[in-house]
Order: sequence, then structure tokens, then C-alpha cells
Amino acid sequence: MSEEPLPPSIPDASRRKEHLHRVRGPRGVKGVRPYFESVDLAIELFTDEPERRVQQLIRNVEARCPVANLSRAAEVALTLDWRARPAAEADAG
Repeated sequence: MSEEPLPPSIPDASRRKEHLHRVRGPRGVKGVRPYFESVDLAIELFTDEPERRVQQLIRNVEARCPVANLSRAAEVALTLDWRARPAAEADAG
């Protein structure tokens, strides 16, 4: 199965991130993980690409993103909330 190449860039994107981090872990308290417990990431894409291409981009990013893969390997609860909006809305805000 062959996939079409993705566009070289997305016109604009905004990101909102939240995390829960226990500061006792980095301070060396035994039994407390020294890294994030969870990460919630909201990704807003401004693009005029068709929905199937946006979904292809999402699959590729989630499969290949080194930060996401390291987070999963460390058993950090990772939530990605993707939203696509028309590119014209990027200029409006």
C-alpha cells in the first residue's frame, strides 16, 4: 500500500500543553518518579488539506514523534487532542 507524501509544512499550528509533575521525584525522594506522570497536549492545525490527509499526518506524527514515543515507553499517560481548522482562521486570530 502506497501513501501520498504529506505537505511539506502545515501553514500554522498552535499547541496547548498541560502536565502533572511531582517535584519530589527530581529531588531524589525514593519511590517517586523523577519525570512527568501525565501529559495532555492539544494540537490545533490550520490547514486546507482534506480530512484524510490530516488523519494521515496525525497517524504519522503519533507513530514517529520521539517525544511521544519516549513518553509512552516511560509509561507517562499521554493524551493528544488534535483539531483541524481552516487555514483562513489562522490569520483571524
